[in-house]
Amino acid sequence: MLDDSCYTPSSNTGCTSIIDYLSVTTLILAFPQFKHSELGLANKMFDRVFPDASILATDFSEKGLFGYRYSADLFAPECDQPCGKIAYGGNGNTLLISISGSGCPFIGSPERIKQNLIELDSKITRVDLAFDDFTGEYIDMEFLSYLASTNFFTSDNGKKPKRIKYDDLNSLAGKTITIGRSGDRELTFYEKGLQLQDYRSAWKRCEVRLWSKNKKIPFDVLVNGGAYMRGAYPQLTSILPVHGSRRCQSFRAQSKATIEAEDKFIFTTVGRALRLRKEELSSDEFQEYISKHLVKSGMPRRWKTSPESVVKKLINENKNRETNHVS
Repeated sequence: MLDDSCYTPSSNTGCTSIIDYLSVTTLILAFPQFKHSELGLANKMFDRVFPDASILATDFSEKGLFGYRYSADLFAPECDQPCGKIAYGGNGNTLLISISGSGCPFIGSPERIKQNLIELDSKITRVDLAFDDFTGEYIDMEFLSYLASTNFFTSDNGKKPKRIKYDDLNSLAGKTITIGRSGDRELTFYEKGLQLQDYRSAWKRCEVRLWSKNKKIPFDVLVNGGAYMRGAYPQLTSILPVHGSRRCQSFRAQSKATIEAEDKFIFTTVGRALRLRKEELSSDEFQEYISKHLVKSGMPRRWKTSPESVVKKLINENKNRETNHVS
């Protein structure tokens, strides 16, 4: 039997968390003024649900998605890759909006979103909540793996969840511990820095993923996510601190790790070739060679979900830190 009750928060406010994935549905009846043939329809529908977001939608196409007939891509500012989807046409005459982690920083105020979703009689169908431990102070992968093997982690209904452990087998890809079941509720610990190929990073992440298949997800989860992380898996109360990371901290940490990984990639792949050119060409000739033969438009694959202006700012900050370190 399905449990139609709500996910409930812990008794305290919980750790500070970020929203790393969000999926909501809304009845099409909430959009009576829109016509199917209208240009920009997907964008107008998205703005109705997320009025403060800085995200744009393409026009709808007849490309099916999760049983919906029409779908469109969502794009964050200056990003080359989609950060989500919007779809309608079927499934109880509803509109679906799914936003990935790369798009969540641009959806606007959680309080405003919560109020708007209530007014539209919407439903949260999935939300991923994340806590970042940048220094490895709270998340010890080996100890957590041991705890998981002893069935330490139980959900709020007391059931012993399924446990899955992924080991990097010394490949430096980062270890992952997954507890629970996809599509219901899931607790995951993983080495975020290693996932981003920053092999010196101690950055770990804890994620709690909640689906509405068996329980209702309250809108308050958007504002008090940390309390719902602890509520879904009460054992997190003894592991995660009350105060945690904010979205800007996570974005900067991810960008810093990506910059370092990209520097290593450039050094490994073309470092020797550039050394030869630099030694045989004058300074002006070397700069011309780089501009003519190596520089391309667009964003590298690892940056395609990040705004170009923000990336340039972070690269400049990283350059200044390296200069100060050398001096």
